[in-house]
Amino acid sequence: MRLRIALVAAVAATLGGAGMATAAPPATTSIDYVNDTRVVPAGAPFCDFPIVRVRDGRLWTRTYTAADGTVTRVQRWVSAYTYSLSNPANGKILLAHLGGTYTEWHDSDGTVRIIVNGNDVQFTMPGVGRVTGQTGRYVETWTPDGGVEVTATHNADYQMSDVCAALS
Repeated sequence: MRLRIALVAAVAATLGGAGMATAAPPATTSIDYVNDTRVVPAGAPFCDFPIVRVRDGRLWTRTYTAADGTVTRVQRWVSAYTYSLSNPANGKILLAHLGGTYTEWHDSDGTVRIIVNGNDVQFTMPGVGRVTGQTGRYVETWTPDGGVEVTATHNADYQMSDVCAALS
């Protein structure tokens, strides 16, 4: 959750506020991830051991702009997208197949609303089943004064402590 908040804050700060009128058809781009690997270091807010994160699949982004070129809405979704976390010391792995949509609405006053619908992440482990994850609907509102309000939550909460316990 902290990673998502930091990412959203960075995107919101970069894109800024925007009017609601769209000037042109939206631009759609994609990024392919093939064995995209990152080592998450040991320590808070993560586990007491390093975690290897690997993702594979395609991330799509559709960006809508106003007549003046400012961003009004950004939609993201994935196809054939997997996300895994593993403990290199013992080989234990959690795997998620992602789906659903992520939409940012950029209001003219600088407010950014984020709505995540669907399977955001569901981590499973061979022989165990579901360990932790998020699914359903999540709504977050960032105001120009730096305030953040969560007005809806996922049906199941992702817990880093569950990830650490499963991988230890």
